[in-house]
Amino acid sequence: MTVSLSHVRNFLCLFLRVRHQIVSRFEEEMTRRGHKGLTVRLFSSLSMIEDGMNPAELARLRGVTKQAMSQTLTALSDARLIRQMSDRHDGRIQLLAVTEKGKQALADGLEAMQVLLDPAGAIADEAFYRQLTGILEELGN
Repeated sequence: MTVSLSHVRNFLCLFLRVRHQIVSRFEEEMTRRGHKGLTVRLFSSLSMIEDGMNPAELARLRGVTKQAMSQTLTALSDARLIRQMSDRHDGRIQLLAVTEKGKQALADGLEAMQVLLDPAGAIADEAFYRQLTGILEELGN
């Protein structure tokens, strides 16, 4: 199958519009719930933190550099969503823990996602999600 430049443009425009809508609605909902500045990127990192994990593990999991993860962790720490502490046995190693405020942000984020996926407030219907999932699976093969 030959793909024309027009098809690529249309796909990219649709993809970017859907991405923008999802990100905007999520971040608006999080602001409404008292988590102003908690972006999808920050929420994604927060959701992957397990107590006792170190920044290098999280960077690997997220597929980013240690430097990029350091910036993310600074933002999460500044927002008091996580705390970083030294390992008891090796003070050079930093460990991460989600704070109570961070746990509340995670709970609120899950509820915000539910609002986005709820048919009454959904960006698209179930058929659209099935079709998009199929396309993404094809691209992955």
